[in-house]
Amino acid sequence: MHCKHRIRILQGSTEGIVSRNHSDVARVAEWVAGTDLEVPLRTVISLENEAAKIAHALGMAKKALAKCFLD
Repeated sequence: MHCKHRIRILQGSTEGIVSRNHSDVARVAEWVAGTDLEVPLRTVISLENEAAKIAHALGMAKKALAKCFLD
């Protein structure tokens, strides 16, 4: 699988970076453009965002179902 920290760096995010070279992250993220990594990375990011939305919707549906059981 992939490392979340590496994915964040490739996205240009400095979240979780403990070193002082935060300014280098943007440069590294630029390296992805035009490579074989670009499309799969965008796909993973898109699907992770979709999964988060689905997880939220599922949680809300479960709460609504639980409320029905209490009525």
